[in-house]
Amino acid sequence: MMFTLLDNKKGYAALIGLLVVVLLIAFLVYGGSFFSKKTPVELTEDYEGAKQAIEDINLQTKQDQEVIDKIIDGENSETVNKSLTINIEEDSVVSSPLKIEGTVDQEKESVFVELRKSDKTPLVGEEVKVRDNKYSVTLYFEFSSTKEGYVAVTDEEGTDLIERFVKFEEENE
Repeated sequence: MMFTLLDNKKGYAALIGLLVVVLLIAFLVYGGSFFSKKTPVELTEDYEGAKQAIEDINLQTKQDQEVIDKIIDGENSETVNKSLTINIEEDSVVSSPLKIEGTVDQEKESVFVELRKSDKTPLVGEEVKVRDNKYSVTLYFEFSSTKEGYVAVTDEEGTDLIERFVKFEEENE
């Protein structure tokens, strides 16, 4: 009488166990590519791309957190009010009379527009009513010793909404 693996139940279990071990080894050796249509090079490229995407997301998150921290600390108010505008450009040369106009993105009854020295001491200012989120004022000034400073817009509480560095043009130039 000849004995084979298939003659008893233990033989079937051993054969199935052997088949599972072979499949498990194949899966471990070839990884997911054993069941995937992608080549190992393509899988490596996918992995590197995913790794780069995670690094990009982490960098963006860090930058966003820095902006949030600045807002919480009261810095960079222009980032908070992105639709706040003013018609004066940074480092521009201004002269009297100076028409200052712009928009605010929040419902405000009024804003305060002022010209400041370079140490931010106010020189000339005026409260301006806001209508339809727009403001406009003409300021007259004559500075003989002040050559540069700021044009600033503040809210009712005195918080700077926007500030631009400017140079004041002398009358006889």
